[in-house]
Amino acid sequence: MEINNTEKIVKICNFIIKYAIFAAAFLMPIFFIPFVADAINSGKQIILLLLGFVALFAWMLKSAVAGEIELKKSKIYSFLLAFFLFAVLSTIFSQNRYFSFWGWPLPSAESLISVMMICIFFFLESNALSKKDTYSLTAISVFSLILCDFLAVLALIWPRVLLGFSNTVGSTGVFVALNAVFLPIMIVFLISSSKWLKILFSFGLFLATALFVITSYFFVWWIVLFGALVLMITGIFKKDLFDLRWSALPMFFLAISLFFLIANPQISWFKQKVGDEIFLSYQSSLKISSGALRQNPALGSGLGTFAYDFLRHKDKNLSSTPLWNVVFDGGASKVLTTLATMGILGTISFAIFFVCVAFIAGKHLFSKKDEDDEAHSIFVLGVFTSLISFILFYNLYNSNIVLDFFFFMLMAVAINFAVKEKGVYKLKSDSPLTLVSVIAFTIIFVFGISMITIGGQRLYAQAQYFSGLMDWRNGNAGSAIVKMQKAANANPESDVYFSQLSQAYLLKLQEDLANKKISDDDKAKESQVLVASAINASVRATDLNPKSANNWAIRGFVYQNLIGIFDDAQDWAERSYKEAISLDLFNPYLETQLGILYLQKKDYGAATSQLKKAVELNQNYLIATYYLGLTFDANKQKENAIAEFNKLLQIYPNAKDLQQIIANIKAGRPALSQQEEAPAPTPENQSPPVSKEKKK
Repeated sequence: MEINNTEKIVKICNFIIKYAIFAAAFLMPIFFIPFVADAINSGKQIILLLLGFVALFAWMLKSAVAGEIELKKSKIYSFLLAFFLFAVLSTIFSQNRYFSFWGWPLPSAESLISVMMICIFFFLESNALSKKDTYSLTAISVFSLILCDFLAVLALIWPRVLLGFSNTVGSTGVFVALNAVFLPIMIVFLISSSKWLKILFSFGLFLATALFVITSYFFVWWIVLFGALVLMITGIFKKDLFDLRWSALPMFFLAISLFFLIANPQISWFKQKVGDEIFLSYQSSLKISSGALRQNPALGSGLGTFAYDFLRHKDKNLSSTPLWNVVFDGGASKVLTTLATMGILGTISFAIFFVCVAFIAGKHLFSKKDEDDEAHSIFVLGVFTSLISFILFYNLYNSNIVLDFFFFMLMAVAINFAVKEKGVYKLKSDSPLTLVSVIAFTIIFVFGISMITIGGQRLYAQAQYFSGLMDWRNGNAGSAIVKMQKAANANPESDVYFSQLSQAYLLKLQEDLANKKISDDDKAKESQVLVASAINASVRATDLNPKSANNWAIRGFVYQNLIGIFDDAQDWAERSYKEAISLDLFNPYLETQLGILYLQKKDYGAATSQLKKAVELNQNYLIATYYLGLTFDANKQKENAIAEFNKLLQIYPNAKDLQQIIANIKAGRPALSQQEEAPAPTPENQSPPVSKEKKK
């Protein structure tokens, strides 16, 4: 009776493990949560957390009930552990440990929690699934991708299908690249599957080809070319894998990729639909990665912290382009991003891990096999080719959580087929291994439950924050504050909520002061609370994340708007802006804000110097030119002031406000006579506060 119960529990656990992994493979490409701040990635990270720990708990229970732990005998798990340990160390010494651990607002793919869960899935997929299960797992992944392709194409025609998103995977480049790396697997599935499945995979290849053609990403065509070439050459040398007549498929993709690489035709309609993507150049990425390595060569700047490295080490010339205010959270490729964030040790450990997997898979593919292995050889060929395509992709483009999940999944599938020998470790009642296993299982269980709970709280916080942002954009500052406070209470370690809260308090303060329906006494009481709240929230944000230039810029902006209300506001604003500039070099907005602050202090020499820096960085940042003109006017340098405003008038020739300013200066009056005081600019307000018409 006990034996039957044990077998039943083991069977249930195997069922849970298998279908939790299957569910993850199906949901990862297609699942997203539209009502949170990070709609695409947050849902996928929750899927990893929930299903990953469910599968792991089931595996631990199965091992405990069966009284043994069954593992594949391979050194590959030592390399996987080494990679994970370097990821842990990189997080510990990160510029922002909390976000390196969790991800958002930093990239979720590089967060430690995502890396850990992907490693757990690799362990379970390579150990707990049968060969038949891994075949089904890969087929489910391809089916989910085909469904994503269909929805993405449908969304081009009817955008409401995906609630305004172009696809459910991530950026368009990542989405199309996922199709490119899975192309060899789709081809071998088409070759080896039954009649009805051939129709499905043919449809998938048609959708993938359509996406390749209408997006026409240069790097994607290289991946398609490479995958088709490897598949074709391998098929020629291994003629027993499939009928050579099927080699027409990889030859077709080889030919079409060569055509698009050489001719490079573009379909403008699709580009207008999804928008052009902006990429960092390899030269810029290498410079940023080199700068990060100079500070911490072994472990890098910390998982996901490329954005901090970018602001500190970016090229000065970037400030003179329209991209001056764009912050890149990844380099030109996955490799360069990892080099900056995980350092030399993390990058090398990842490379060694993959090379070992590829060697084991390649050795298995080209070695003599028994009859059972021969039946799966064409499938292993598709997996092996896709893995090689993945590495090319990692050198050509950046990745995301979906790509990393499937990369590790395919490596696990390869190991599952290639490594046959298993080790069985008995958990005897008096064995030290049993004691260690019990302690480890208990720690993992408690840790897993905690992570799922905290992950749920973070998701709730993101939902409240997102809803608060929507209220803010609709002009409802009071409701925005309530919801952002809920977000901050649910996740008090996130500086983003506090930095946004400080601005919401400031907006509410300005609204209340302008509201004639509120009595002066009530205004005074409410103002004291809002001023204190705005300051406290901005200080809390910089305390949580002192490496964020944005936090210091917002703190400076808050103090700047409280000059005359809060003692020492001017000094604190200056300190905050200088700290922001030290973290975000060559930013014309920050230089301008500091110049405006000096103008408010009537330190005209410092204001002129600061605003000239902003203009030198970006001559098209017109707000700096505007305030430079005001500074010259305040400093009695009338001719210089007129010259600056004439520059603006050339761009906005019908701007009556500018015409009035110039007339005032020529008449010997202050520039802003008969006008309202010019407001301090915000990051969203990058043009002079004048009446604007279309440029001629």
